[in-house]
Amino acid sequence: MKTTMGLLGLLVLSGTLAGQATAADQGTGGLYTGSSYVGVSLGYSTVVTDLLRTDGTLDGYPDFAPDEGMSMDAEGYALGAEVGQDWSQDHVVFGLFADLLLSNIQGQRFSRYGYSDVDTTPCVMGLCRNRDDDYFTLKNPALINAGARIGYDFGNLMVSVGGGLSVGQLELAVVDDNSDSNGGVNDNGYGSGSDQKYAVGYNLKAGAEVPLTDSITVGMSYEYVHFDIDGFKLGGPSNGYVTYDDVEYVVGLFEYRASRFAIDTKYRF
Repeated sequence: MKTTMGLLGLLVLSGTLAGQATAADQGTGGLYTGSSYVGVSLGYSTVVTDLLRTDGTLDGYPDFAPDEGMSMDAEGYALGAEVGQDWSQDHVVFGLFADLLLSNIQGQRFSRYGYSDVDTTPCVMGLCRNRDDDYFTLKNPALINAGARIGYDFGNLMVSVGGGLSVGQLELAVVDDNSDSNGGVNDNGYGSGSDQKYAVGYNLKAGAEVPLTDSITVGMSYEYVHFDIDGFKLGGPSNGYVTYDDVEYVVGLFEYRASRFAIDTKYRF
């Protein structure tokens, strides 16, 4: 992250100095005045999420009890396609944007007593667990952002900030392979399941771009996305077994916080 921020700072500083020296009062000759654009981006995202079990029913195994929470991190690459419209007045740039991100963002972790980073105890209250007990997986395959931005054109560098609404596709799954009290694996799959939700949240953006030609720009950007979401239904009994895990998980995924650094190019017309 320090390297990325350093490159962004260098881009901003060098562009600002060059713009002041060569085109302090000329802007970019109308590059951002009434111009539409299409663009592509490639970035890397890091995600921090919090999980909370909310079904209110005591589970027979103390691996992820009701009202108990845990955090799970995720990361991955995201490829984006963007469209937008800019207007400028003197050196001030106003714009609208919308983008679609497709990603391989994924995070995985064990629950509290499943050899997690919280508690690595293999046996609790006489019950021994195998390494796959309550193994959670989170994916964020698609994200749509839309909003507005405001920037300043220094001549050969434009910096901007903005924000708006985000809609994300989130998938949460759990694999529950419980062990019996003798340490043997009872691999019945009860408690396993998955669910998918579409969340609505907000995004904040900051970026800088420089013109390569009178119609093509390249730049760097930072994006923050926040979701609050509830009601993932996971697990339940299977294979005809009636167990202490006979009640399906109801999990709230709240404060999904994603940070993305990206490079991009835009074609203006």
